[in-house]
Amino acid sequence: MHTRTPAKLFSIFLAALLAGTVVHLQTAQADASEAVVRSAGPERISTAVAASRDHRAAASHALIANAHNFPDALSATPLAASLDAPLLLTRQDALPDEVVEELTRLGVSTVWLLGGTSAISAGVEEALRGLGYEVQRIGGENRYATARDVALEAGPADTGEVVVALGNHPDPERAWPDAVASGALAASPDRLPTLLTAHNHLPDATAEALSLLDPERVLLIGGESAIEANVEDEIRRLGLTVRRIAGTSRYDTSIALAQDALNRANGTEQTVVFATGGDFPDALAAGALAGSLEGPLVLVPTQRLASTVAAFLREHTARWDGGVVVGGQVAASDFVLDELTAAINDQPAPEPPVEEEPEPDEPRVLQTFEGEASYYGARFHGRRTASGEVFDMYALTAAHPSLPFGTIVRVTHLGNGRQVTVRINDRGPFVGGRVIDLSYAAAQEIGMISSGIAQVRGEVLGD
Repeated sequence: MHTRTPAKLFSIFLAALLAGTVVHLQTAQADASEAVVRSAGPERISTAVAASRDHRAAASHALIANAHNFPDALSATPLAASLDAPLLLTRQDALPDEVVEELTRLGVSTVWLLGGTSAISAGVEEALRGLGYEVQRIGGENRYATARDVALEAGPADTGEVVVALGNHPDPERAWPDAVASGALAASPDRLPTLLTAHNHLPDATAEALSLLDPERVLLIGGESAIEANVEDEIRRLGLTVRRIAGTSRYDTSIALAQDALNRANGTEQTVVFATGGDFPDALAAGALAGSLEGPLVLVPTQRLASTVAAFLREHTARWDGGVVVGGQVAASDFVLDELTAAINDQPAPEPPVEEEPEPDEPRVLQTFEGEASYYGARFHGRRTASGEVFDMYALTAAHPSLPFGTIVRVTHLGNGRQVTVRINDRGPFVGGRVIDLSYAAAQEIGMISSGIAQVRGEVLGD
């Protein structure tokens, strides 16, 4: 029989104590890693419900907007923040059952409809009243008037500031990202109201709202390719100070807005909310969620995280206590979610998914680029391109700012994974932030006709 001396017993105790301490420290370190979670449903209406259900126990108010048309909801985040209300989505002529179920779960008493009867029918309003809800409708004669009325309902900011963002543009896909991203300021402690403008003039309803809100300063969102200089001049002629907040892309503009919002939060830890920069529905619900969580809203690409977004998150890693991605994999892939998790914790970035080895006759990829693609068609059909060829909108060709004519480029739509291979025979596009201009046929191949613009990856192919 072996006996243990007091010295041996002390050594055993000390070793156990140290082992326990190591385990405790390892557990604490593991717990210190902030998580990025996903709130999503199979489509846009259920995703908005998920964003509410996953992060709210109750609410007295709820906002409801048209699921398929963004203008009336672009300025909703300040009102959602002031009412501590979720933003839910509906069909124009029928109230979805899952929305009614969420209103019931939350214990909502007042529903705010955003837009006139062309956006949300009188039948939907009557159905809500029949269920016992008090219904308030905010709907002006156009999107600018609706934004005015929403801003007046939300009330002015204590800082004397108001946001003016793009609400309409010849390119419909250019019309919403900056206004959605400005939700970062609406969700900040300062709760800045958001007004909308046309790209080339200040609408009367917006000028009226500026007069009624009487701000000291206007934050104009987007560069001159989005909102022309004469709009800024019109605002200045109203006697107001103007500060532009803009980046070289929708994602960089979103970062600039998130940084501004972060500066207003007095060093507190925040949950950062992420939404796709590729489509508007999930981003609208994300703005209201950001207001509820009192954290910034950041737009992200679908397949790969933009380096500028990652850098911003890593720079402020001490400020994050987690993140929420609003939307499914069509909005932001699982790899993007992994990248976001690594970034907010300032951990090594994950390795991108391993791509299958190319077939022996697969062309070599000489270089790659990413950014926004647009397309052109009937207006230029039959005209001479910069290479001297006649433009055929039904041929698989494209314009690029600098690649040699004849270069073959494989273009991947990052939102849906569809690909097309084109030949460069023209110069363009001539809009800031865009990297390639596809022919009508090429755009049709990758499914971007309805959106008009898409985030793409271009691969320059060798022999």
